[in-house]
This record gives sequence, structure tokens and C-alpha cells, in this order.
Amino acid sequence: MKARMPYQFTNREKKIVDEEINKLILQRDMEYAADMDAMVLYVLMTEYGFRKKRLRKFWDAFRKVHQELRDFYEMQSNSDNVWLAHRLLADIGVDVKAWQNEINESIYAEKGKENE
Repeated sequence: MKARMPYQFTNREKKIVDEEINKLILQRDMEYAADMDAMVLYVLMTEYGFRKKRLRKFWDAFRKVHQELRDFYEMQSNSDNVWLAHRLLADIGVDVKAWQNEINESIYAEKGKENE
């Protein structure tokens, strides 16, 4: 009996799949952008006292960087590339993905306690 090997994408097929995934990411990003923006602006208002003028100034700068990220996903088909913001934050010791993992672990731990 022959062992079946799972199908391996060719480099061209992998590139096409990655491009399609990036298109879906961009589509979802547009759908959720207003909610994400509102959440960030709300935190700046409630936690740091930002008012309308400062919120707008921040939002304008944030949208510019957000568009740069969208451009990155439109151009990139190689998922090994790291977006510049992650790399520059890592230079000062900030690992956003590690922070997210910490929060996710604590959320899952809390949910586990609730289900006991």
C-alpha cells in the first residue's frame, strides 16, 4: 500500500492563494474599520482625556498609517515579510503579538474557570 503524500502547492499556486487571502483581509478590514476606529478613539477619550480636536488629529495620523498597512497587504504576497510598524516597535522592546498572547491566555483562563 502506497503512502499518500498531502498535496503541496507550487510556488505560483502559493502566491495566488496568498494574494487571495490578502484580498479577503482587506475586504474584512474595510468592514470593521469604523468599529475599530471608534474603539481606539473611545479609549483615547475616556482614558487620556482626548477631545474632538485631538481625536481628529490622532485619527488623521492613524488613518494614514492604516492605509500604509493596507498598501502593504496589497503589494505583498510573501507572508514572511514583517510590517514595518512591528519591526520598529520591536526595536524599542514592544512585541504587540506577545501582548495579544498574554491577553488571550488570561481570557481563556477566565473562561475555563467560568466553565468549571
